[in-house]
Amino acid sequence: MQDTSLNVAKPENVAVLATTADQFAINTPGAWNLGTGPDRNLRRYTYTDRPVHRPFDIVHFKSIVRSESMSGYEIPQDLELKLELRDP
Repeated sequence: MQDTSLNVAKPENVAVLATTADQFAINTPGAWNLGTGPDRNLRRYTYTDRPVHRPFDIVHFKSIVRSESMSGYEIPQDLELKLELRDP
């Protein structure tokens, strides 16, 4: 296992990739509250239709965004969100 530090302006936008031989795993630690900006109280989760996808599979996903407040979770109002998909 190797430790590393994050020296980026928005660490909540980091993707972690681990590889060994011909295997890989990727995770986005955005839900770990690494950020300090005004959107720190946002909780973002993305789900796919299956846990494993093979090359050329069609991936169906759903993202949920909620604001955490003292009374619980709420749907964010007057907030523009951006979703970016990247082809590996």
